[in-house]
Amino acid sequence: MSLWWLAMACTPQTEKRSVLLMMVEQVRADQVGAYGSLPTDTPNVDALAKNGTLFSRAYATSTLSGPARSSILTGEVPPVHGHRLDRPPADVEGRGWIRQLNAQGWDRCDIQIDASNLEKSSTKVKECAQMGSVVVVVNIAAGQMADVDQAIGRVSRVWNKSQSNGLGILVGVTGNMTGARQDAAILITDDLVRVPLVVWGHGWETDWEVSDVVSTVDIGSTALTELEQSTAGRSLKSGGSEVAYHESVSGYQAFGARPLFGFTSEWGRYVEGVHGRWYPAGKGKVRAFEDPESEYSEHAERLADLQTGFDRNVGLPSKVLSIAVDPVERLGLLSLVTKVERLMDRGQMAAADRILARISARSPDAPILETLRQRRNTQGVKP
Repeated sequence: MSLWWLAMACTPQTEKRSVLLMMVEQVRADQVGAYGSLPTDTPNVDALAKNGTLFSRAYATSTLSGPARSSILTGEVPPVHGHRLDRPPADVEGRGWIRQLNAQGWDRCDIQIDASNLEKSSTKVKECAQMGSVVVVVNIAAGQMADVDQAIGRVSRVWNKSQSNGLGILVGVTGNMTGARQDAAILITDDLVRVPLVVWGHGWETDWEVSDVVSTVDIGSTALTELEQSTAGRSLKSGGSEVAYHESVSGYQAFGARPLFGFTSEWGRYVEGVHGRWYPAGKGKVRAFEDPESEYSEHAERLADLQTGFDRNVGLPSKVLSIAVDPVERLGLLSLVTKVERLMDRGQMAAADRILARISARSPDAPILETLRQRRNTQGVKP
C-alpha cells in the first residue's frame, strides 16, 4: 500500500486543457474560402476548417468592433457588459468567462498580432502556449486578407504543435463594408454581423459544418463547458443560443437616430428601431431587403423576451429609447456625407459647404455634422 501511495505522489497531475482564442478584425464570412469565396485568399483558415468545425451562420452582437469584442471576451451581450459606444466600462475586462477561468487556475496571455512581424508573434505564441493551463487571447488587426490569413496560419501551427490537446477558436469580431451596400453602415446586415467561426481540438468533429444560428457570445460558455466549468450558457456543440442578438448604434452616433436592436433566427432577421422590420433568410444568408409586410408582432414579442433581464439603457444615454427618428429615415444622408468627404479630399471646400448645409437643414442635430465641420476646418479656411 505504501508503494502505491508513493507512486501516486510521483505521478504528475493532469494538466488542464488550454484555450487559444484568435479574434480577427473586419472579416466577413463570405470573404473566406471555406465559406465559398473562390478563388480563396485564405488557405490557412480553410485548413483550420478542414481540421475542425465550421459554423456557417455565426453572428456578432454589434456592428461596432469594440462592443462585439467585449461580447466575445465576456460571454455577455452589450446591454449586460455595458460596452455600447466607443469606450468600454472600466470593469469589462474583469468579468465573464475568462475571469472565471482565472479564478480556477488558468492564466491569461494576450498577444497583439502585427502582420509585418510574424516571427516575433510566433515566438510570443510559443511562450504563451508553454505557460501550462492558459487562455491565449490573440488579436489580429484588420489588413489585407492574405496577410491576415498568413498570421492565422502561423499562430495556429505554433499552437497545435505546443498544445496537442488544446481548444482552438478562430472568430471574426465584425465584418466590413467592402463591397457592401452603403446603408449597411447604420443598419444590421450580414455585411457587419455575419462572421467566420471555426473551432478545433480534441472532441470536435473535423471537416464538419454546422448551419445552426449561433452567436459569438456563445464562445465563452463553449470554453467553460469544454474545460468542465459551470456555465449558464449553451455550448456551440449543442447549437448555441439558437437565436443571435444584435444591435447597431451607428445611426445614433452619426445622425442622432434611435439605436437598432434585433435578432437573427433560422428563418431571418427582425430589426427594431422606431419601427420593426423583418428580413427573410435564403440559403443561410439574410437578405438585405425587408419583407414588404408591415406587422411582425410575433417577432417583436420574441425580441422583447430576449431583452428581458437586462436594462436596455446600460451604456447608453437615457434619452435614446425615446428618440422618434428611425435610422432608416436618415439613410438618404449617407450619400451626402460621402460626397462631403470626397469634396474635402479634393479641396473643393465651397461645394462641400453647400452639401453640409443640406445635411444641416435635414438633420440639424446630427452628431456627424460636428465631425465633418472640424475636418473641413482643418483642410481649409472656412469663408
